Amino acid sequence: MKRLFALLLCGALMVPPGLAAPAADWPQWAEDALSWGREASISRDLLAVPEKTVTRGMAAQLLYEAAGRPAVSGACPFSDVSGEYSSAVTWAAAEGCLSGAGDGTFAPDLPVTRQEFAVILWRQAGSPDTAAQGLSQFRDAGSVAEWAREPVLWCLQAGVMSGRGADQMAPTGTITTAEALVMLEQAHSLPDVDQLRTDLEALTAAHRPVGSQGEADAVQYLKERFGEMGYTVTLQPYTDSQGRSGHNVVAVKEASSPDADILILSAHHDSVPTAYGASDNASGVAALLYAAQALKDVPTDTQVRFISFTDEENGKNGSRAYTASLTEEEKDRMIGDIQFDMLGGLGSDDTLVCTMDGEANWVSDLLQEKDPSLERGAETASDHASLQLAGVPSVLLMQNGEGYLYHTAADTADQLNLYAIASAAETAVEAAEEICSPNTDSYRGLARAQGEGYTYRQTRQNVIYFSSSRSDTEAYIGAAGELADSWEISGDGWTDTYETYRYSMRWFDGEAPMNTYYQYRNGFLERIIIRPEETGCTSEEVRGLIQAMYGAPEREEDGQISWADPVYSKYITLSSDEEGCLVSVGNYSLGITNVLASYPVSGGQASISDLEDRAVWDFLCSILPLEARQKIAEFNLFTDGASNILAYTSPVKEGDVTDNTRFSISIDYYDVYDENGEKRDWSKLTYTILHEYGHVLLEDETQIDPSRGAGTHDPATFVEGSFRKNFYDTFWSGLGDTGVGDYEANPTRYVSRYGANYFHEDIADTFAVFVLGDVPQGDTVAEEKLRFFWADPDMTTLRSALRQNLGLDWPEETPSTAPAPEQPETGAPAVASLEELREELTRAIAAAEQPPAFDVSALDGQEELPLTVKNLYYGILSDNRTYSYAYDLSAQLGADGLLRCTISYMPYRTGDYPEGFQGAEVGSLADLVQTAREGLSQESIPVRITDPGLVVDDMNRALQQVGGSYLLCQLSRDGTAVTVTPQGGLTHQQALERLAELDALAEQIYGETVTPEMGQLEQAEALYTYLTEHVRYDFRYYGEPGEMPYDSTTAYGALHDSLAICGGYAQAFQLLLEQAGIPCVTVSGKLGAENHMWDLARIDGQWLYFDPTSDRGRAAYGFQCFGVEAGSLEGHTWDQAWAAALAEGLFPTREQAEPSM
Repeated sequence: MKRLFALLLCGALMVPPGLAAPAADWPQWAEDALSWGREASISRDLLAVPEKTVTRGMAAQLLYEAAGRPAVSGACPFSDVSGEYSSAVTWAAAEGCLSGAGDGTFAPDLPVTRQEFAVILWRQAGSPDTAAQGLSQFRDAGSVAEWAREPVLWCLQAGVMSGRGADQMAPTGTITTAEALVMLEQAHSLPDVDQLRTDLEALTAAHRPVGSQGEADAVQYLKERFGEMGYTVTLQPYTDSQGRSGHNVVAVKEASSPDADILILSAHHDSVPTAYGASDNASGVAALLYAAQALKDVPTDTQVRFISFTDEENGKNGSRAYTASLTEEEKDRMIGDIQFDMLGGLGSDDTLVCTMDGEANWVSDLLQEKDPSLERGAETASDHASLQLAGVPSVLLMQNGEGYLYHTAADTADQLNLYAIASAAETAVEAAEEICSPNTDSYRGLARAQGEGYTYRQTRQNVIYFSSSRSDTEAYIGAAGELADSWEISGDGWTDTYETYRYSMRWFDGEAPMNTYYQYRNGFLERIIIRPEETGCTSEEVRGLIQAMYGAPEREEDGQISWADPVYSKYITLSSDEEGCLVSVGNYSLGITNVLASYPVSGGQASISDLEDRAVWDFLCSILPLEARQKIAEFNLFTDGASNILAYTSPVKEGDVTDNTRFSISIDYYDVYDENGEKRDWSKLTYTILHEYGHVLLEDETQIDPSRGAGTHDPATFVEGSFRKNFYDTFWSGLGDTGVGDYEANPTRYVSRYGANYFHEDIADTFAVFVLGDVPQGDTVAEEKLRFFWADPDMTTLRSALRQNLGLDWPEETPSTAPAPEQPETGAPAVASLEELREELTRAIAAAEQPPAFDVSALDGQEELPLTVKNLYYGILSDNRTYSYAYDLSAQLGADGLLRCTISYMPYRTGDYPEGFQGAEVGSLADLVQTAREGLSQESIPVRITDPGLVVDDMNRALQQVGGSYLLCQLSRDGTAVTVTPQGGLTHQQALERLAELDALAEQIYGETVTPEMGQLEQAEALYTYLTEHVRYDFRYYGEPGEMPYDSTTAYGALHDSLAICGGYAQAFQLLLEQAGIPCVTVSGKLGAENHMWDLARIDGQWLYFDPTSDRGRAAYGFQCFGVEAGSLEGHTWDQAWAAALAEGLFPTREQAEPSM
C-alpha cells in the first residue's frame, strides 16, 4: 500500500513507448506488477508472455485469476467461448465487467485496446463518477471514444493508467500483458473511497461558516461518525467576537498510561460564507475521518486526538481557542500535529508537507520517510500554526497549488480527486502507526526540543499586509501581541488612535528572536519596528543578517541604511534613536504602473523573445482560443510586489477616448515567478486569466458604450439588451457601487468575496467560476448568477472551448465544411481588401451618409464578415473621436453576396430630427451645461443641438461639470436628450436633496470664511485654506477601497464629512468658488501614475490652476499648487488644450483671453 500511494502522489506509472524486450523478460518498469501477479497466483502461462497483445479472452482470464478464481455456476452465455476461457468469461460477464460482441458471441481472440481495458477496470470498480482534468496534456485525447471517456478519466485520475510517452494517450492502441498487469495491480490496490465520497457529500450539503446551521450540522455529523468508530467524543464550545458560536470536535483514542504521549491529527470543518467548501476544507475533514477509521483498532501506547476545528477561515480562531484551553501538562505531552487542509482540489497537483517556515521537523521527516514523493513547503495559513506556536511540532498536508475553485460557490464535492485525499490520509496513517507502536520509543524529548521556544519566522517571502486590521494581522501570524503603548493625535474635528503591540519573531534568517513592535493606526497596521538590542542582538549583527538576505543597501545617509524589496513589498531601514538600534519595516510598492515588459498583440499573436515572459503569454494562449484573443492589443508584465494586484485589464485609451474594442492585459511577474525565476502557483494564474478575460468579454463594445457615461464601470454605459446590462438589472441594480456591505449580511449572493467589491469584479468572477465549475445544484443567489451564464448559448459554447483548452472537457474534432459563398450580382462597387472597405466606410461617416452595397466576393472570412465590419467601424471611431455622432452600424451579408451597411447618425449632425420633436435648443457647450443644470430634476432632458460642429465627446465631458457626482449627465445614445442618472446608491430625489444640502453648506462656509473687502484672489485663498486645513484625505482609497464611502469622491465628503479624495477636494473648491462668483472647472488627468482631479479658475481675468489635494495641511508652510500656471504643476499630466477650450467654452469673455496653459 505504501509503495502504491507513493506512485499515486508522483503521478501514474509512465509506460515506455518501446516494448522490445525478450518474451519472457519482464520490463523493469513492470517488475513490481510481476511480483504482485505471482502473489495473486496469476497463471505462469500469462506471466510468461509480457509483450503479448492481450485479447478479450486473456483480459477475462486476468481479471478472474486476480479475483482468486471464484466458483462459477451456469453455462457460458456466449456461443464462441469454450475450454480455457469459459469460466473466466462466464464470471466476468456475470460481474458486469465484460459484455458480448453481439449475436450471442464474445470474440475471445479479438485484441483489447487501452480504452477498452480502462472500461473493464472501471466497471469492476463500480463505475465511479470522476471530475475531468488533465486532458490537455494528451494531444490525442479527442480520439477517445465517447463510451470510454468516463472510464479513461477514472483510470487517469486514480493512477491506474497513464500515457504512452509525454503527450500520447493512444486509446485505440492494443495493450500488452505487462501493461495490463500493471493497470490491474494498480486498480486492485486502490483504496475504498466510497466512505470518503459519502463523508464529502454530507459535509458539503451546506455552507459552513462559524455560527451557521451548516457548521452545526457538520459538528453533529462528525460527532456521530467518530462515535460509531468507538472514540470518546467531546464538543468544545467556541464563540467569536461577534457572538457567532461553533464547536471544536475532539475524538480521543486513549492509551494505557495517563502520562502517554499525545499525537494530534486535525482539520477544520468550517468554510467561507460563499462556498460549500469541498476542497477547503471538507477534503481535509474527510481525510481525518479516513485516518480515524484506519487507526481505530491499532494498538497504541500514545493517546491520539482527532480534532476538527471551527472558525479557521477567520484567523485560525477555533484552534487558537483550543490551544489556549490546554494545560501545561497537556502541552508537555503533545509530540506533534498533522493537519489536513485542502486536498485533491481541481487544478492542484500532488501533495505537500508544510511547516510554518519550510524548515523540517521530526513530523515532516517521518512523513517524507513514509512517502518520499512528498515535497516540503512553507505555509502558515491553517490550524497547524496554532499548535506550532503552542510549542507542538506541527505540519500541514495540503495540495500543491490553490486549485481553480478556491473559496468560490463552485467548490463542490464532485470536483475533488478522492484518491489524492485517500493517499494523503494513508501517509498520515502509516506515520501514526509507527508513532503509536509500543515498539517505538517516545518522541517527547525530541518534540520538546523542537517545539519549546518556537517563535514565528518572518521569511523574506512572507508578505506583510500593511493597512490590514490587527485581527487579520494576528490571524496571519497565528499569535496575539501584547499591548506596549497607545496614544492619540487630534486635529480640528478628527482624532487618530495609535496602538503598538509587541511580538517575538525571528527576522532575516536569524536564529534568535527579536522584539517586534507592530504599530496600528485606528486599528490598521501602519509600520513595524524591530528592537534587536532588547534581545541581545547588536546593530552590526543585524546589518550582517539584512545584507546576507538583500545584498548591499540601496541608500546610506544621515545614519540610516535602507534596503528596498520590490518583490515582497518591503522597505527596511536600519537606524538608531535614544533607545538604541532599531529596524523599521514599511510598505514598498512601485504600483501597477511599474511595467517590466510590454508587448504589442496583433491578431491574437505576440512576438516575445524573453523565455519567461513568453511562457506566461503561451500559457494565456493555451487557455484562450485565438478568436478570444482578437481584442487583446497589448500584453504587459508589471509588478507591484507579490500577492497584491495579480493582474488587471483595461480598454485602450487614445487621449480621453476609451476604445473598448481593444484591451491591454497586464499580469504581475512576481505573482507568476519568484525572485529566483521559479514558477509559483499557476493554478491561480489560470483563474486570473479567466477572470481578466471576463473583463474583456463583458466590457467590449457589444456590452458598453463609453460615450454614454463616466467610464466603463458606469451602469449608464451598459448597452441596452446586452448580457452585462441584463446581469446588472437582475442582480445588482439596487446595490449601488459596491456590494461590500451587502456581502456581510448576504454572502451567498456572491460567487466569491472578491466579487462583492464591485459589479465589474462580480460579473468577471462569476464568468471564471462558470467556466471552471459545473452546473450549480443549489438555490443561492450566487448559483442563480452562474445559471444566468448557463442559460446563454453563446456563453456555454465559449465555456466548452475554454474547458477543452484547460483539459477539463474532451476535445472535439470537427472538420470544416464551410460552403463556398454565392456569386454576387454585378453593379455594386467591389472592394478588394479590408483596408479599402474601411476607407469607404470612413468616407460615408465623414459625410454622414449611408454607404452603398459592396461586392465583397474577394474578401476572405465571409461568415465572420459582419463582425469584422463592426470592428472596422469601432476602429474608425477610435481613430477619430469627432465621428462619434455615428452611434451604431449594422452589417448584413446577403444571399447575393453583397454587403449592406446601415449607419445610425445623431440627428443634430444630419438635421433629421423626428417630426414634431421638441427640445431645448443648444448651440454651445455653455448652453448644454446650463440646460442640464436647469433640468436636473428630470430623468431625460430633450435637446435640439443646433451646431453640427459640436463633438459628442466634448459635450459629454462638459456635462461632467454638472451634478456634483451624484447625478450623472450625458447625451443619450442618439443625441436627442441629456439623461440624468443618480449615482452613489441614491435615488433621484435623494441626489437632488444631497445637492441642495451641498449648496447650503457651501453658502454657510463661504459666509463664515470670506469678508466683504476681499478681492477675488483673497477670497480664493481663504476658501482654499479652509479646504486644505479642514478636510482629511481618505486613505482607505489605497488600503481598503471597498470600505471607502462613495461620498469621499464628492464635495459632500469634503464639506460635510471633512473626508475626501481628490475628486471631493476639487469639486468642493469649485462649489465654494461658485459662491464667490468665480468661474471654475474641474480638470481630470494624472498625478504621477494615478488618476487625479484639480481645478482651473479665472481669477481677476486670468485662468490659473489650483490643486487643494496636493496642498492639504500646507497652509502654515506655503502652498505649492495655489493659483499657478500650467508649467508649475510638476507631475501633473492632462489635456491642456481641452481644459482651455472647456473653460472658455463654459465661461466666455469678450476678450476671449487664452488661459496660460
